[in-house]
Amino acid sequence: RKDKVHIHKLLSFVVDPAFKQQLHSYMDLIQNLFLGIKHYDEGISVAEILQRWMSGFVPLPGCQYENCRNVAELEPFLYCDSHRCMSQDGDQRCENPISRHSSKLCEMHSCSAPKCHDIRLKDQNYCC
Repeated sequence: RKDKVHIHKLLSFVVDPAFKQQLHSYMDLIQNLFLGIKHYDEGISVAEILQRWMSGFVPLPGCQYENCRNVAELEPFLYCDSHRCMSQDGDQRCENPISRHSSKLCEMHSCSAPKCHDIRLKDQNYCC
């Protein structure tokens, strides 16, 4: 990244080892901040990251579903809307990820019958 190259050039002019170490430490923090929000926009500049962070922006984590680059729906959920189980208990939506064989339900809520994608009956393994 261009921004990182500029910081390294600046560090080469700094003589005081303690100051140089502190700058490296800050650079590591900025890098961690970038890694924490790159799922929002991988092309975002360091300056914009810092501006957003200083203005109070708290990023949501990235979706933890395999190969998904979306933002997780809400804290403390780990999955985006399309990878979170659609089953609801009252007004609470299930927070589990969808199963590999269902496009909308987790293992706990999807019917165990082959090729069935419906919700299972309560305390049953099948929907039928």
